[in-house]
Amino acid sequence: MESERYEKELAVDSNKCISSFEDVSPVLAKELLQDALVWASLHGLVVGDRAVESSGQIPGVGLVHAPFALLPTPFPEGCWKQACDLAPLFNELVDRVSMDGVFLQESLSRIGKTCAR
Repeated sequence: MESERYEKELAVDSNKCISSFEDVSPVLAKELLQDALVWASLHGLVVGDRAVESSGQIPGVGLVHAPFALLPTPFPEGCWKQACDLAPLFNELVDRVSMDGVFLQESLSRIGKTCAR
């Protein structure tokens, strides 16, 4: 299995964060990147590319992977705790918006008109 191969090749201390490709062999880094890009494409983590004229008009044409971080990115513990505190409120907001069909239709129809320009 791919993950087992990666784990064996990385063979790092579980307390050490791999935060740079310098900690990974060039061959493995290239494989990880390629696998991540394939995963993104297969799971819909894609966005339209404005450089392609027919992007957004023809399904599947002009799509590129959405930006993502391949390696963990450390950030302050206080920010993590704040995000954890806000998550339930944000989840409630998303849930309520998703249940309001009229609001969604009005909001998304305006976006559609803007994107058509």
